[in-house]
Amino acid sequence: MYNVLIVDDDAMSRAAIITMINWESIGFQVIGEAANGKIALEQIHTKIVHVMITDMKMPIMDGIELMHKVRQENGSIVIIALSSFNEFELVREAFKIGIEDYLLKAELTSDYLNSYMQNVKSKMVPQIIKAIPKMKQDILKEYIYGRVEVPQNKFHNFYIVIIEISDIVSVRKRFSDLNEDLFIPMMEVIKQIPRVAKECELTQYSETRLILCYYVPGDSFEKLHSLCNQISKVLKNYMNLYVTIGASPLAIEAKEFHKAINLASLNLSLKYVYGENKIFTHKDEEKFELGEVLKKKDIFNLLLTSVKFLDNEKMMQAQSKLFNNLEKENLESLKKLCLQMIYFEGIMLEESGDSIWNVFGLSICFEEKVEGLLDGKDVVMWVNNFNRCVFDYFRKKSFMNLNETSFQTIKRYIQDNFADANLSLGEVASLAGLNERYFSSKFKKECGKSFIEYLQSIRINKAKKLMEGTTMKVYEISEAVGYKNVEHFTRVFKKTVGQSPKAFMDKM
Repeated sequence: MYNVLIVDDDAMSRAAIITMINWESIGFQVIGEAANGKIALEQIHTKIVHVMITDMKMPIMDGIELMHKVRQENGSIVIIALSSFNEFELVREAFKIGIEDYLLKAELTSDYLNSYMQNVKSKMVPQIIKAIPKMKQDILKEYIYGRVEVPQNKFHNFYIVIIEISDIVSVRKRFSDLNEDLFIPMMEVIKQIPRVAKECELTQYSETRLILCYYVPGDSFEKLHSLCNQISKVLKNYMNLYVTIGASPLAIEAKEFHKAINLASLNLSLKYVYGENKIFTHKDEEKFELGEVLKKKDIFNLLLTSVKFLDNEKMMQAQSKLFNNLEKENLESLKKLCLQMIYFEGIMLEESGDSIWNVFGLSICFEEKVEGLLDGKDVVMWVNNFNRCVFDYFRKKSFMNLNETSFQTIKRYIQDNFADANLSLGEVASLAGLNERYFSSKFKKECGKSFIEYLQSIRINKAKKLMEGTTMKVYEISEAVGYKNVEHFTRVFKKTVGQSPKAFMDKM
């Protein structure tokens, strides 16, 4: 039985079409009627519609606009236009949109409509059969995005499974069209698994994810895990694709649908701690105590923001506050805190449109790395190196698009590293992704000084502060501000200040 939607602003016209023939005797059923395109579109979003018979001229949303929207959203619905004698321009436009045919209202009789619909049916059978899987995907997507209310009688005893493609950067190089070359074949491969074909619905969820709804008669974690393993294996064997999977706990009722999606997504986020190409379920969530961890995010906020916004001083302060005072505490507690930090930094990178794997170059099981740390000092050192890597990654990215804000970041980098005797124009230009000559001219234009002049001014100002009430020797101050050679430091100081370091110190 094929579903028909009648759309016309004239209630009498709708009633006439509905009662003109015995729809069920020829394999159709009228499942709805609408007075304008807006109402029709709402019904299409909540019901499966195979045929839409629509008037051309209607208030609020006319037939042409309705046809455009239906064609954009669903290419499988057969559209038949209702037309008057003076609407040939509209009919021509409707054919361009992709209608099946048009009917003249004035010539519509029961015999003609009966014969016409039987002819439509004979042509649409293969089209509808082919379109059914796509229609199921589309309606599942509508549920996911909340555009259609989840039906109470459909969803009960189900798991939500999110399938994410690992290493999407490499995958993009292999597949030029992610939809045609990747996701459609992926779904076809997954559907070859008998349980998926019989007990699941599947659709694309985002640019990197599929979402699967797995219906089961009861709570069967073993079946869920087995299915996830099968999906992972067939994609690896048939498409050379690696995926990371996050699965929700069992949901009992339709009202838990969106909660289940969120829980599956949260479980998937455990990849930041345990690595990609794995399956994460509520058991992993319980092991990591994710519910409790999420309540602790506030204690990491200063560290996260200072890393993201490249404030080295605050990053070190936040890190010290979190870890340095705990060196002598229970090692397991330190390791747990470390993994929680990694988790939140992974989330931060994802929310920035990036990935923790881009920082470290490959998927890493950080839990294994942290587990191998021997004592509190090891943990603190490891944390420092980890945050330095993330910090440097954000800094390098900020340099890639040089503007006024970027040069503030560059200047801050110089201020943080002026004491490094090896700090050079070449190093900073490399971080900015530019050759030295172009970077040098750009720096002078933006900062009003050459790179060398700017670096020297920072070093000399720092040297002057060190000379105030200090017992340090000139050569010690020279080394402390980044000069390898005390004679060179003395020449630069005298040129900048107007007197030698010794003379300056004698006046203190």
